[in-house]
Amino acid sequence: MVAIAPGAFPAGTEMYVTRVNPQPLIDAAVESGMDKTVGAVAVDITFWNDGREVQPEGSVKVLLQTAKPVEGNTFQAVTMDGAGNLETLGGASQNAAVINTDHFTVYGIVGVEYTDDIEQYVRHTYVFYVDDVKVDEIIVHNGDAFTVPGTPAGDAKHTFAGWYEIEQAADGGPAKDGEQWKLTANEVTSTPSYEVAEDEIEDRTIYVAAMFNEQYTITTYTNEDKTVVFDTVTAKDTDTKALISPADAMSAGFPVPAGETLIGWKNVDPSGPQVTPGNEIKVDGTDIELVPVFAAAHM
Repeated sequence: MVAIAPGAFPAGTEMYVTRVNPQPLIDAAVESGMDKTVGAVAVDITFWNDGREVQPEGSVKVLLQTAKPVEGNTFQAVTMDGAGNLETLGGASQNAAVINTDHFTVYGIVGVEYTDDIEQYVRHTYVFYVDDVKVDEIIVHNGDAFTVPGTPAGDAKHTFAGWYEIEQAADGGPAKDGEQWKLTANEVTSTPSYEVAEDEIEDRTIYVAAMFNEQYTITTYTNEDKTVVFDTVTAKDTDTKALISPADAMSAGFPVPAGETLIGWKNVDPSGPQVTPGNEIKVDGTDIELVPVFAAAHM
C-alpha cells in the first residue's frame, strides 16, 4: 500500500516494486552493531514517468508487507545509502513496516534474534533538533555512556533550558503544534550508563528538541520620566519576580525628593501586570518598566 498526496508525482507515473537480494542489508546491519541479525527482506521501489525514473515532491507513506515472515524476534525498517551505510527508520513487525520517505531506493525489514539479555542489544536512536535543524543523531545501547550535544546558543531574548523529548506524531515522526515542536516534560540528559526500561525493550527512535526560555526585562527607573535606570533584572515568561523593597532601595542610594519617601513601584503600562502588595510582579509576555511611587514623609 502506498499513500500518495495529490501532486506528489506527475500524471501517468507508474510504480515498480522489485524484490532484491537482502544480503547487503544484513551485512550493513551487522556492521552497524546489529550482530544478531538473522534475516531480512529487501525491495527496490521506483517510480517511472515517460521513460525516466522520478522522485516524489514531498513525503510519501509506504506500507511494506512481505508474504513470508522475516526471521528473528525484533525487527527494524531500514534503508541503505550509496556508501553502504545502514539507516534505521523505526520499528517493524516480522512482515510489515510503515515507511515515510521523499526519496525512493532499496528499503527492507531486518530481523534480529535475541536469545538472552535482550536489553543489551536494544538500539535507541536519539535525533536532536535546534528549531527545525537536525544537529545530531546518537545511537545508544543499554549500559552505554550517553552524552547529549553541547549547549546551543540562544539570543538576547532566549536562553537554553534543556533538551526535551518531542511527542510522537501519528506517522511515527516528531509532532508539531503549528510551527513549534510539541515538547513533552521528559528532559533528556547525559548519563554514564544508559538504562533501557523494561517497557522499552525494542529498537525505537526518540526525537528531541532544544527548549529555550524567553527572557523579559524588568527595568526600574528613578523617576517617571524614565531618564535614569536604577535596576534591571531578567525573568522568564509567567515568572513572579520579587522586587527590591523601598527600604532596601533607599539604603542603596535611591534618590528621593525632599519631604517624600519611597513607598513602592508601579508599571508605566496601566494595562500590564501590576506590582502586588507583597512587592512582586508577574511577567506576562512583555518587558516591564517600573517607576517609583512616592508619598509625603511623616516627620
